[in-house]
Amino acid sequence: MNTTVAAHHEPWSKRPLFAPRQLLDADRLNAALDDELERQRVLNLALHGWGVVFGFGVELRELGRDGQPPRKRLLVGCGVALDPFGRMLRTDDRLLSLADVEGSPPKASGRYTLVAHHAERLDPPDHDSCGSASPQWREYGVVYTLRHGCEPPGDGCPPLPDDECLSRTDYVRRRIGSAREKQPGLSKDLEHACERPGSLQATRCGSWCYDKDAGVPIACVEIRDLRERVEKDGADPGGDTAKTKGDGWPESDARCLVIDRVCTDECSPVPHVYRNPLLLELLNCCDVALPRVERVSWPGWAGSGGVSWDEFSTRIQVVDEGRAADGLAIWFTRPVRANTLTTASVLLTALTQEELADYWTSSRVPIEVRPLEPVGELARGVQLVADREWLAAEVTGRRSSLTDGFRLEITLRGQLLRDDCGHMLDAVPTDLDCTRCQRRPGDDLIWAFEVGERDARYDSGGAPDKNESTRQGES
Repeated sequence: MNTTVAAHHEPWSKRPLFAPRQLLDADRLNAALDDELERQRVLNLALHGWGVVFGFGVELRELGRDGQPPRKRLLVGCGVALDPFGRMLRTDDRLLSLADVEGSPPKASGRYTLVAHHAERLDPPDHDSCGSASPQWREYGVVYTLRHGCEPPGDGCPPLPDDECLSRTDYVRRRIGSAREKQPGLSKDLEHACERPGSLQATRCGSWCYDKDAGVPIACVEIRDLRERVEKDGADPGGDTAKTKGDGWPESDARCLVIDRVCTDECSPVPHVYRNPLLLELLNCCDVALPRVERVSWPGWAGSGGVSWDEFSTRIQVVDEGRAADGLAIWFTRPVRANTLTTASVLLTALTQEELADYWTSSRVPIEVRPLEPVGELARGVQLVADREWLAAEVTGRRSSLTDGFRLEITLRGQLLRDDCGHMLDAVPTDLDCTRCQRRPGDDLIWAFEVGERDARYDSGGAPDKNESTRQGES
């Protein structure tokens, strides 16, 4: 039995099918071209994302005519970009002034984002065709606007869920939209993948029409109000050609705002196309959030070149869990398994210099490792609590092997620490502004400090007697 099932959806693509001796009219040809453009647009967005592919560099140039003061213009370099709908933007070197920018002009000084937009026009225009038999062409160009403020594009990795372990397959499915409404969600470059571009808006003058709602940020520029300079030092903002009112202000407000500088290096708003944004994320291991050390309780010691005995003594004697920040404690960016926080993974070592042979002797300090901020089987940090008998013998006692100064080392063995997903510690130092390519998974993270000599305070001779007992109250 043959059953015919009617299709209840619209086709996503439609092309004319030509036959011999068939009339090839304009509607069919245009339909075929429009379908090809639509396919190209969707593929551009799906395969490459959107942003600047190359070029579109922006710099400031001072140009002037004979007898006139120089005026600053923006020079936009040759380049190719893809807008949020996958349409290609292509430009040659082009000079821009504020008068060349479409949309609402800037109304105050500040930082603005220069945005490139897809634009179209017909040549010749409909009202100029006059019934001519010559073909009419659809031309494509680029129109620029200014948007107040400069924000970075957010090229970093998306936040990952803390309550589950992601496989690489799960990450890929969520970023391409095959698994909906789960963190991390659909990649930003695909936000408009299932939408069609909106209608175009006519420019202020000329025959170009552009998409004002979809643009590619290409630079951050600073606009300055020349009235500030007039008010400050009475200078003529326009040189010999500028006319001012009786109070020294320019007659036209439009002449007061000028492009002062390009500050893209400080606050770049430019999204870039990396051939395939998803591939770049996977190469950067964005699907894995390794735990790192977020902060430590001794930030002032790093880079200090040395720690006084009194400061060391005060901090190492803190044993109360409620005062962990006053002692020796470490916090992580992601919770780690509490059962991996042991005396094998967290080490406290004292290194002293032997007097006769002048070599270094390493001694492990006996400590208790206490998980901090526990949540189930996980902990957000760890506290290092020195053994009480060791404190009495080496810190608070009358005689200590550490009296003449020593080196203190705090070590985390990253290969022994695990988070809930089984990932090892990323041992990049806390004071290093690292990029993702500087990862050190499973490595040791070490803090080393020189501790100064202990003050002589127990006899009139200015130094403890080496033959005395190491414990207070003993003889």
